[in-house]
Amino acid sequence: MFSKLRNYLFSDAHLTSKEFVALTLEKTSKTIHTILRVLASIELCMFIIGLLAFNLKNPRAVYYLSLYAILFLFSMIGDILFIHFEKTKSYHGVISYANFYYLLVTCWGVAISSLDILHKGSAIVAVTTIMSVSFFLLLDPIFQSVVVLCDTLALMAVTVIAEGKFSTAQANIIIFGVVTITVIMRHFRFSYNSFILEAKLTNLAKRDGLTSIANRNALNDRISAGDFKDVKSVALLDIDDFKGINDTKGHLVGDDALLVITSSLRENFRDRELFRYGGDEFLILSNSDCKQTLEKLKKINKKLSKVDLDISLHVSGGICELKPGISIKSTIKTADDALYQVKKSSKGHFLISDK
Repeated sequence: MFSKLRNYLFSDAHLTSKEFVALTLEKTSKTIHTILRVLASIELCMFIIGLLAFNLKNPRAVYYLSLYAILFLFSMIGDILFIHFEKTKSYHGVISYANFYYLLVTCWGVAISSLDILHKGSAIVAVTTIMSVSFFLLLDPIFQSVVVLCDTLALMAVTVIAEGKFSTAQANIIIFGVVTITVIMRHFRFSYNSFILEAKLTNLAKRDGLTSIANRNALNDRISAGDFKDVKSVALLDIDDFKGINDTKGHLVGDDALLVITSSLRENFRDRELFRYGGDEFLILSNSDCKQTLEKLKKINKKLSKVDLDISLHVSGGICELKPGISIKSTIKTADDALYQVKKSSKGHFLISDK
């Protein structure tokens, strides 16, 4: 049953529950910090008011003050930890503490309400706490539902102890539990689908429509992020006589040529390394050094020579090492200069720049 439920909730294989929760917490981090600080402020005020108003010889008053202090303490700790986790990009830590904090706050609500119920009060604190925290912390819905189920059973047990029999109070608590779990599931599913749609639209904007490899938008984002730790060399490729292919054979054959070359590139380089740089130009941010990249490109040309497209198909390219202290844009420019030199003298060849 749980596996079917999880398959329903997380239908897209490209985004696991942990990845979704981590990304959601990252996107809502400002809201989370605000709520944690508001909660901490409220609990601190309640603690001070309690000190002034409660009879501290009464164990019930001590219990209340202790609960106020606990929630204040862990709200402040959570705020500080979330700041640390965001700086260190430790989303595993964010999820772990978010799960702990969710469990803590719902148990806190049950504890406060239990004190009220045992003294002829209601479970309103637990109800409002559990439902509100379920929305501001969008976690794994199965985990949240199990917590709510346990909280509901605990409230029912306390109510039975206080009243000595089953009554409408227990029925109301059951209804509260069912409604809360249903809302958690529907809210999560809606948020998950919205997030997947947003991610797919963002991904489409960064993919070339024909070849499906990353486009200039994706390259610009990567340049802005400075994400080149694994890059050892840069290669800029150009399809030889591509204009002639389009002019003599038509654009459909030209598209086929682009797809064939893309397929060959994918066989030798990872998707993360490939970009469609322009009309018939491809950029490779290679994880291999210049010589290894050169061998891969020669292998691609060898395969292209055997393709049955009724055209002569091959690429030329310039290759440049990505050196420390040299910007990626300068390295691409150097590879482009090497490509220009190749195109002036020959076709279907590659040049490693010595700059």
